[in-house]
Formats: sequence, C-alpha cells, structure tokens
Amino acid sequence: MTTKILDQTIMLADRHITIQAIDIKQFELGPVAGAKKIWQHDTDFCYNETMNKKAVLLILTIFALAITGAISRQVKRADSLKNTPAFTKTPEINDFTASFEIFTNGTKRIFTSAMYHSQSSDVFIQSADPSIIYVKKAGITWADFFATLPFSINKTCLVTGTKETYCSNGNNKLRFFINGLEKPDTLDLKIQPGEALRITYGDGTISD
Repeated sequence: MTTKILDQTIMLADRHITIQAIDIKQFELGPVAGAKKIWQHDTDFCYNETMNKKAVLLILTIFALAITGAISRQVKRADSLKNTPAFTKTPEINDFTASFEIFTNGTKRIFTSAMYHSQSSDVFIQSADPSIIYVKKAGITWADFFATLPFSINKTCLVTGTKETYCSNGNNKLRFFINGLEKPDTLDLKIQPGEALRITYGDGTISD
C-alpha cells in the first residue's frame, strides 16, 4: 500500500481534526473511528470528522470581532450625537421701545392726556414723549398695545378717546404703515424693537 497525505495525518475522531485530502495509489479503509467519507475522485479521497478546533477558534474570533465592531460604531454614533449642539430657540426680546403716530384727515393726533399714559405694565407710553412705546413683555402685538388705550381700533375703523369715529369708506381709508411699508394686518403682528408705526385716515394727505 502506498499512501501520500497532502495536508494532515489522519487522527482519531475524538481529536476533531479535518482530513483535507489523501493521494492514494492503493487504498484500503482501516479502522479510523468516526471518519466519514465525503467525496472521491479517481484516487483522491476527503475525510471529515465533526469540526476542526482551529475552525471553531476562527469562527469565534470572527464573531467576537463583529460584536466589537458593532459596539464601537454605536459608541462613536452616541458620541457624535452628544457632541452635536442642540437647537435652541432664540429668546424674544422683552424690553425695548418702538413708536407710533396717528393722522386723521391730515392732522396728527396728540396723546398728551394722562388717560393714555402707563395703562399697563407690559406695554405703555409716558407723558415725556407719548409717541414712544415701552414694551416690557415678549410677544406683545400692536392690537395688545392699542387695547391698553382708551379708544378702539380695528382694520377699518378708529374710535378715539373723545368718541370721534373714522371708518374706511368710498372716499377715505384707514391705513397702516410699519417703517414706511403698508401692512393691512399690522394689528395682528408682534411689535418689534425700533419699529415705527404710522396710521392714517383720509385721502392720504398728512400734515405734521
């Protein structure tokens, strides 16, 4: 019998060694416990037992590396999220001034009477210069401001403290301008720092 072992020597089954290939001129199967014939081509035979110890170690190593890699990626992602600055909403300014003036039929109305001054702690005007509005609370709208004064106003009508009424009609119109730009929805807007509101009623003629 002539036997040439190409890879490893045949071992007992309880050692769990894989036999890769044997080149046999004359082969006679001997009492190799636990060996199972896998394939045969001409004089090449392959025998395998249950599992090679080295193969088990290789699989465990690959599995461990995969878990380590996954954990590493999760840690990096968590660090990335932690270092990302959180979005913070810009706080509204709640202590500033703006200004206003009202013209009816070309004449500027004066608010020097005490009944117009310091009517609210949130938004108010003072006697020194009643055209200056002091805003002390965030989110105050123009409607909020005018609601503190002893007159009423909406998009089409102005009723003064002396009960004079000025409403839009075919010939005259109540108009609102913020910083020179006409804004019909002015009363719904929040007052912004430094804004200047002009309200006019009439044919557009203004006399200071």
